[in-house]
Amino acid sequence: MRLERGLRWSIYTIVAALFATGVAWWVLDEGPSTARLYLIAAHGLAAMAFLVALGAILVGHVREGWRRRLNRASGTLALTIAGLLILTAFGLYYVCEAWHPLFTSSSASPGRSCLPLTSCSDDAHDCGRRPC
Repeated sequence: MRLERGLRWSIYTIVAALFATGVAWWVLDEGPSTARLYLIAAHGLAAMAFLVALGAILVGHVREGWRRRLNRASGTLALTIAGLLILTAFGLYYVCEAWHPLFTSSSASPGRSCLPLTSCSDDAHDCGRRPC
């Protein structure tokens, strides 16, 4: 069961944008703040597009695949990783500054960069709303 071509390529493009902007933002950790500002804005926009695409997949592809008992392991893995990425994004945006090391540590960054691998398997603020 394949996704329709337009949706599949949209997802590939969105995941590539998420990966590229996330890695660039991470690499420019000490770089110019203006560049990082635009990168994180682009990353947030791509993340919103990803949520829309995830919703489109859940409505048809996931439900039908689950009903037919197809690719349950890879689908569950992909959805679990997407859910964890959504939770860490929520944590970065809404959790107090004291918790930021849990979400921004170098150990979390490599895990967040593994999303492109899962997308192909199935063919920043504190509580006071001050910038980090």
